[in-house]
Amino acid sequence: MTKAGIYQIRALHSNEVYVGSSTDLEKRERDHFRFLKYGKHDNPKLQSSYNKYGRDNFVFEVLVFCEPENCLELEQEHFDRLTPHFNIVMVAGKPPSRKGKTQTFTDAQKENIKRAAILRGKLQRQKAYEDNLPLYNDIKASGLSVRAFCSLHNMTPNRTSINKGYREYLNETQSPAEKFEKVAG
Repeated sequence: MTKAGIYQIRALHSNEVYVGSSTDLEKRERDHFRFLKYGKHDNPKLQSSYNKYGRDNFVFEVLVFCEPENCLELEQEHFDRLTPHFNIVMVAGKPPSRKGKTQTFTDAQKENIKRAAILRGKLQRQKAYEDNLPLYNDIKASGLSVRAFCSLHNMTPNRTSINKGYREYLNETQSPAEKFEKVAG
């Protein structure tokens, strides 16, 4: 059974703290220190101090065990009482944890996120295409099929993506008459 409660991460050199709550304290401790270790913690104040003083200078301490449904209320009480130095937002539950984020977006924000993702994908495909142009030229010059060319050059694991890019390359480099012959033939 996992234990829920309120915890603090205390810097031994200064006694400054970060206060949080979790429904699984052991997992939360592991997550915090893993993110800190790899420089990926969401809290820049805590990350900076960790980078400067190292892991041995920080301890994870359980302040109180409680029922999961009481975590946020008790966390807020500890924020108000302790005014923790490392916390950026002094409202319990904000920002949400990495897993189970419950942030809601407006329809306009969702549309912008969708457009940005599509654009990123197009840019990545375009870059991959441009990076492979010399390869596509070599395939065309060889007169071999993509399968034969890849087999000859031990490129079999990449054949599917090369084949797709090469078809796009052929469509861009062929004249309209060549495209028509290919479709008709």
